[in-house]
Amino acid sequence: MIKDKLILVPSSPTRVNDIFSQGSTVDCSTALPKMHDLIISDPYTVSTAFQADFYQHIACDIVCETVLSYPYPYVSEKSLRPFACKRMLIILGPKGILKLLRTKGFKTFGDFIDETYDDIDDAGKRFLKVSDEIHKLCKRPLFEIVDYMTENVTTFEHNYQTLVNLKELEINSIKSQINQFN
Repeated sequence: MIKDKLILVPSSPTRVNDIFSQGSTVDCSTALPKMHDLIISDPYTVSTAFQADFYQHIACDIVCETVLSYPYPYVSEKSLRPFACKRMLIILGPKGILKLLRTKGFKTFGDFIDETYDDIDDAGKRFLKVSDEIHKLCKRPLFEIVDYMTENVTTFEHNYQTLVNLKELEINSIKSQINQFN
């Protein structure tokens, strides 16, 4: 494993990280922040299988939620993983999922990725719009993506801290709702 390098692996064009370039590496030791202590060790051991070091080598997590056609936004751990790993995300999920995340205090990346897919009612059309956004991101020069990540370190840290505090915020919200009935 090459430490402090962004490894670009050509393969199936289903993930933005596979298309960055044709097998080159980019030195990101200063550009991309290291992961927090939750992302540890070897991704092939059972205890850390879902905390893989490969997050040090990607810029954007393409999240596929379980269902696209819920009548309301539903957030699973899959949508929160990029915040834990301090990365951008594109979510293929129910309408309004990004809006819901923003109401919880997360900052999304509409200044870099066209997030209008979040407002599309029809699941099939939303799928196509997400696909278009992935392709657009894949066509961007790598230096633009690295620059964006470098310039937005505070946003990534904000999202991480929001995630860390999410449990307490949700409990307080529930308590507040219960107190309204007392």
